[in-house]
Amino acid sequence: EFDDSGFIREIEADMVGIRQLKNLDPYRRTEAETIAWQKGITTEECAAPGGDVESVNLNVTYIHDGDWIAVANADFGAEGPAVFVANVAAVVGGTIEIRLDSPTGEIIGTLEVTPTGGDQEWELMQCDVKNVTGVHNIFFVFRGEGEPNLFNFDYWQFNKN
Repeated sequence: EFDDSGFIREIEADMVGIRQLKNLDPYRRTEAETIAWQKGITTEECAAPGGDVESVNLNVTYIHDGDWIAVANADFGAEGPAVFVANVAAVVGGTIEIRLDSPTGEIIGTLEVTPTGGDQEWELMQCDVKNVTGVHNIFFVFRGEGEPNLFNFDYWQFNKN
């Protein structure tokens, strides 16, 4: 919004943010750095082939036990998913708990991330997920042991079969 002199009105930041324009499609490739909320992570330039914007390709990194990222309003539709796929790179490895609506919400799947040989050596890994329908926030909660970066996370997608 603009004031009478044409300047942008000052806003007060909150955890709600601005209204989302449309629901997220979890059946399309979604870059891991597509984040509504997060705890503990950062991003870096990525060596994997890029997504929609080739000039800017990032991955989520600095992942430790208990860190998480989340997306808002993912619409699983009436049928629901069967499989979760993620492009990951790992020296250490760990797991990604896929949770609904909060970092402590229902776990619909757990992806085991095994070492790939390097933090930019990318592999697609997948796990089965519980069938879920409708619109939900999705939280990816990271688990693992050790102080170094557990793994890097490039993109994810749910599949129906």
